Amino acid sequence: MLIHQFYDQGLAQASYAIISEGQMAVIDPARNINPYYDYAKEHNAKIVAVIETHLHADFVSSHLEIAAATGAKVYVSRIAEVQYPHEEFDDGSSIRLGKVTLSAMNTPGHFHITSGRRQAAVFCIYRRYAFCRRHRPARLKRKRI
Repeated sequence: MLIHQFYDQGLAQASYAIISEGQMAVIDPARNINPYYDYAKEHNAKIVAVIETHLHADFVSSHLEIAAATGAKVYVSRIAEVQYPHEEFDDGSSIRLGKVTLSAMNTPGHFHITSGRRQAAVFCIYRRYAFCRRHRPARLKRKRI
């Protein structure tokens, strides 16, 4: 399994690619599609899924363009109430990507306020890896979420 972060300094926006067995998922793609296509080509992978976790005006996404060009399925939470073709991806949903299973975990959004503390919202977990909207993938140490 390969995990790669793409980071746009100007927008302070991170997106991710996950590759397993030649299949690639793009998470929260930015407007510029070329880095995702280049990464897929470099690793001889086919983009089969585009996951949107962050649907609002922070940035313009290329999810529909990638899906149209590659045939990838778009996965979005039902909460977003989008009007374009997609698969729902919410608590209890999972996507098989090669040998990897991506599971959805709905969270309150950017930050959840609890007792005055700010906690980063986790959007995807695979075994010991957690992806946070504002940070790089972090390897978890013996911690179940």
